Amino acid sequence: MKKKLLLFFACLGLPIIALAQQDILITGTVLDLETGIPIPSANVIEKGTSNGVLTDFDGKFTIEVPPGAVLEISYLGYATREIKIEGEAELQIEMEPSHLWSGRSSYRWLRNSEKTKCGRVSINY
Repeated sequence: MKKKLLLFFACLGLPIIALAQQDILITGTVLDLETGIPIPSANVIEKGTSNGVLTDFDGKFTIEVPPGAVLEISYLGYATREIKIEGEAELQIEMEPSHLWSGRSSYRWLRNSEKTKCGRVSINY
């Protein structure tokens, strides 16, 4: 009877131990590839979930994810990066500026006595 009772309680404890070992802690810094400057408020999201964080003023972040998860790092004006997580690590992620944002556009409203018009001026540098 004691063996059956001990086996019963051991089986109850196994799922709790398995759940406790699932997530791993990932820390890192997100930097600009060209300048090495930290990128504040970059999105660090576990792909396919709503689990995510923003980097702080120094570009640093901490997130808990399961092993094998993919982190998606994005910020306006930079190409999105995906990184597969294998184990606990401290990451240094360098973001490459996106070529989609290579120029700036400015919109101006021109008022005419008859109509209001909108014109676009592109400035590439």
